[in-house]
Amino acid sequence: MLNHPGRTISIHDVGGLLGDAYPKAFTPCNITSGFRVAGIYPFNPDVFGEDEFLPSAATDRPDPNIGER
Repeated sequence: MLNHPGRTISIHDVGGLLGDAYPKAFTPCNITSGFRVAGIYPFNPDVFGEDEFLPSAATDRPDPNIGER
């Protein structure tokens, strides 16, 4: 694609482009870094504050269909 700037990428180009980029990006260093930034590794239980869990309270309701059998 560098040789043809402005050329539209078709669905047929995606495999070749991904095939080149994926092995270069999917490295142990990048994987570990992604987990570290997300707070998954090393484990960080404080990566999210209590206020960041509040949106899930909207789905924390009893199922009205339970008990109607």
